[in-house]
Amino acid sequence: MRILCVFAHPDDECYCAGTLARLSKQVTPDENGRYNDDNQMRAIYLNNGVGIRRRTPGQPFKPVKNPNEREITRLKELELSMELIGIPDFQVYDTPNMRMDMISQLEVNQIVEDEIAVFKPDLIITHYGNDLNEDHRRTFTAVKVATRLNPENKVKAVISTDNDQSRDIFKPNMFVDISDTLEIKMKSMEMYRSEWQAPPAERNEQTMEIMARYNGYKSGFTTAEIFQIVYLVNPFNLD
Repeated sequence: MRILCVFAHPDDECYCAGTLARLSKQVTPDENGRYNDDNQMRAIYLNNGVGIRRRTPGQPFKPVKNPNEREITRLKELELSMELIGIPDFQVYDTPNMRMDMISQLEVNQIVEDEIAVFKPDLIITHYGNDLNEDHRRTFTAVKVATRLNPENKVKAVISTDNDQSRDIFKPNMFVDISDTLEIKMKSMEMYRSEWQAPPAERNEQTMEIMARYNGYKSGFTTAEIFQIVYLVNPFNLD
């Protein structure tokens, strides 16, 4: 399976890190360090999650270059999180953090469309469409546009993750058992010390564990992560 994670900011992966860690085990390299073309995983982030970035009008958004001190810290935290989860292939783009509404949706769509065209994923994991965060909503819209009904679209499934801020708005219809990867989820959040918040805020290990156990209670697992299936094509592989 080829899996593409499309997030707005570094640290967004923490909310589904247990699931990502389980999936990454399917894309481990062989003894020679090579990955099977049909079994790969990649994560992209539409901005670095640090500050508002300006760029030359009319020029496309590019991967972050010459990051300042805060950006360096955030990117190092991302590298540690990705290593922990098991995703060696990731990319950070340079749209304006928390100001993605300052640019056209078309520009955001093009980043995601290009990534999908090159990577050719089977599964995409992204944000919830009614998330309270504007950047998250724009990211979801870009994925929806990029995977719209089209003969060229080969994506088999799109699922949305929640960041525990949507309260009762998010209605999960998919639960993933993370009993064996809960520790990785906790440690992934630990990597982002620059984003840490004291309980009862969601950006700390204690709150994340409480939510994982609550979601497990709702699904019959010890701990779980929740998702919404946006669409799913031929789940039984029927020819």
